[in-house]
Amino acid sequence: MSSATLKRSKAAAKDAPAKRAATVDADYLALIETFPLRPIRTRGDYDRAAAVAGRLALRDLTKGESDYLDVLADLISAYDRDHATLGASGDTPAERLRRLLEDAGMTATQLAVELGIPRSAVSMMLTGARAVSKANARKLGGRFKLNPSFFL
Repeated sequence: MSSATLKRSKAAAKDAPAKRAATVDADYLALIETFPLRPIRTRGDYDRAAAVAGRLALRDLTKGESDYLDVLADLISAYDRDHATLGASGDTPAERLRRLLEDAGMTATQLAVELGIPRSAVSMMLTGARAVSKANARKLGGRFKLNPSFFL
């Protein structure tokens, strides 16, 4: 291999990570400009973060958007962990879910439709006859902007 070819190969190798990052980072950076990722310290920050996460959760995401949402969800969970009083009294997942539905003014049928699960499954979770599965805990966590472990 000639020295000129070797130099071109090294230069291309240096540029490759930057080119790959640019294709992912465009979507990610656009979201950063809209809502920068930093610790959530106030209820207002939390509400804005939840609104951004809610908009993203309702559609198919690019890789950059998915990466952004993962980090944003971690920030929201950290705030929940530090500030949430829901579930602190030792109540059951069924009681927590019933309280959330009541606070949201939702019916079990509305929740079932929104989550894409059978109405009977929601009813059994609300009565405690059926434990919340990990998959449904993730859906509920996304819907109510809470850490999925809250429902387990």
